[in-house]
Amino acid sequence: MSSVGGLLEPLPAPLPRQRGDASAPMICSQVFDSISIHANGDIVCWCVDVNGQRIYGNVFKDRIADVWHGPAYREIRDWLLRSRPDSWCPAIDRHCPLRVVPATADYDRSAPRIKILKLEPVTYCNLQCPVCPVETGFKQVPELRETRGQKLLPLNVMLDVVAQLPDLELIEYFDYGEPFIHRDTVAFLREVRRMRPGCRIVTNTNGMVMTPEQIRAIATESLLDRVVFSIDGATAESYRKYRIGGSFSKAFGKMKALADACRAAGTHCKYSPGLPGSVQITWQYILFEWNDSDEELALARELAQSIDVPIEWIITSGYGASKRFLHGSAEAMRLMDPPDFFIHMAANADIDGRLKERGIENIYTKDVDISTTDAVRHVRQRGEGAEARGAERDRDPDAAREAFAESDVPAPDALHRTRSAIGEWIAGIRQSTRPWRRAMRMGFARSVPKADSLFARKNSLQAQKKFPARPHERRF
Repeated sequence: MSSVGGLLEPLPAPLPRQRGDASAPMICSQVFDSISIHANGDIVCWCVDVNGQRIYGNVFKDRIADVWHGPAYREIRDWLLRSRPDSWCPAIDRHCPLRVVPATADYDRSAPRIKILKLEPVTYCNLQCPVCPVETGFKQVPELRETRGQKLLPLNVMLDVVAQLPDLELIEYFDYGEPFIHRDTVAFLREVRRMRPGCRIVTNTNGMVMTPEQIRAIATESLLDRVVFSIDGATAESYRKYRIGGSFSKAFGKMKALADACRAAGTHCKYSPGLPGSVQITWQYILFEWNDSDEELALARELAQSIDVPIEWIITSGYGASKRFLHGSAEAMRLMDPPDFFIHMAANADIDGRLKERGIENIYTKDVDISTTDAVRHVRQRGEGAEARGAERDRDPDAAREAFAESDVPAPDALHRTRSAIGEWIAGIRQSTRPWRRAMRMGFARSVPKADSLFARKNSLQAQKKFPARPHERRF
């Protein structure tokens, strides 16, 4: 729904401050200087609004300036500046890992400018990672199949978005889905370089689908300032436990191929931000229970040094998270040695840590994790063939040089099978616990829904608000 049409529900009243609290407001800077556009065209605050819970407009029918300066954006900015310092956000109805910035006079409500664009080109993906929203939400939950699954932004729409944003300083060309599945990725990057030569462009990829032509263009034309490869493991076995359907040798091979091509073209840069015209490559490594041994981490370091790229170690929480490397622990600090490597907190780990310090349980994360066991089982059952193909690629020494075959992308009709019952069950639990969560935020006690009422909601999704398919959405 669009705020331009006045369809958004009003936000609740700002949370009152405690007596004597004169601290600066705690805000999410994204609603003052950034914008996020989903592959269906919806404008949301940022990537934390995965499912489009609060949609401010849609680029297929709204001008971005009208949305950005419209009443809905003004309302959320005013709410953040007036509410007590906290991490809870009314736009997504939960604690937000981005609401951590003390407000200053720089955050002007009257004339905010969009400096950062998060652009989601597609919600297709060639892998089947068990707890990725593409798997656990866009394919499971009936409403999200219509609004978030199998979406693609056409080239002309993406370029029009950039043309509407004259103050852009950074474009994040990724969100959920694999960006290099979009066939016009190189054409888009080339045109953006022409339109906004001073704007930095970064992306995140699993690397599997990058073609030699794309690698060559990125390296020789400096189409990207930073490319992050998500490769969670240093062996084929540990990599495939989460990146189901992938191949370690092919993913690492593509990262190596891009690093080699950049060095040959004279555009390689080891650290970010680099000089204009350089390409910085990072290996992103999520730390799980099955890939955090000293032996495997040593192997990862050796491999990274062999191609001269740094590793970004990701500390996460929830499904499969490493129990050795925790936020702030001495073990985690060891990852900083040698200095070629650095640590980043995943959003779920960051919010979990800050909530635990205040004695609050992250109910949203808990709800998501309920489905972990079944989700992994179903994804693995569906991905057995893909996993077998990945294992075969890892045994093939030439696999890393293979070009991406279109047959690796599941047919659209095959993307929406299985696990809808699990999705409906999860959605029912979230809906039924919402009053309890609201009571916790407001600081007074309310009765917790009884266990039997949680399961009674299992089949009640028909009573929830529906999200009809939009006629302007495009597909392959």
